[in-house]
Amino acid sequence: MKINQKEITQVGHGSPMIINWELVSHCQFKCSYCYYDPFESNTDYESLQKIIQKKISNIDQPFVINLIGGEPTLHPNFSKIVSFLQDLEKCTEIRIVTNLAKPIHFWDSISSTKIVLTASYHPEYDNGKFFEKINQLYEKFDSDVPFLVPNSLIHLPRMKKTLENLLNIDSPRSPTINIIRPHYKSGYSVSFEQYPEEIELFIKEATTIISKNENQEKIKVYSKNKEIEMAKSTFFDLNMHYLKGWKCNINAFIIHYNGYVSSACRNDKKHIITAKFKSTPLICPYQACECDDFWNFEKYRNANE
Repeated sequence: MKINQKEITQVGHGSPMIINWELVSHCQFKCSYCYYDPFESNTDYESLQKIIQKKISNIDQPFVINLIGGEPTLHPNFSKIVSFLQDLEKCTEIRIVTNLAKPIHFWDSISSTKIVLTASYHPEYDNGKFFEKINQLYEKFDSDVPFLVPNSLIHLPRMKKTLENLLNIDSPRSPTINIIRPHYKSGYSVSFEQYPEEIELFIKEATTIISKNENQEKIKVYSKNKEIEMAKSTFFDLNMHYLKGWKCNINAFIIHYNGYVSSACRNDKKHIITAKFKSTPLICPYQACECDDFWNFEKYRNANE
């Protein structure tokens, strides 16, 4: 079933609270396209961890937590944090957003029924081990692969090989793959650089193949008399994430590496000690909603709904 973009009245069908916890500010990689620009900080991560855990233990509604960075696996108490979240009733899912640079045996001690492994593929640092690790971990953890495509032909052969290997995993638990263009034109993230023809063709062919997979992340879109579920890649390609002026029932927070907390899409910060983890709807101030984790929060064209 198709839906005309102008007919859309609602995007998303609801989501639990989302918390992005920046466990550390540093990373083993220095990717040319990284928006975060990781760095070493003087934060006492172990002391801060105790304060944050006490705070989120008091959250009174279900939430999903994304462990991010920097590179989150570099936190000195990473496995203890995962164990703590596993035992926390209100925490329904633990997403580990990692570059998968740690050796495979690192993951032997990580065990949780709540884990989703979000293993980002960075061609600039592909030493041949990424697929090898994914191939050993996808049966242990639900997993997805943000497949970053740099604007450089030198990486194209290894990108093709890695994608081919990922697509050839024949299992109901094979990882979800999302093709990502990390380079933006100047200005707020609303458009992408034009890549060389060979890379554009690779992206087009890869997206077409991936969109046919059954395990794609999906989003619900509504008109007055229709409801359809589409792949997030299709939603993005159709520019349906251009939602400026829409009312968004967002309920998401970022715990920064230094202990400050901000509400997603708002320019507010409070220290973890005084943060409330309470949110209210907002009218989207941005041209495009670039964070696909937030697409499932209900969004309404009519701000009065």
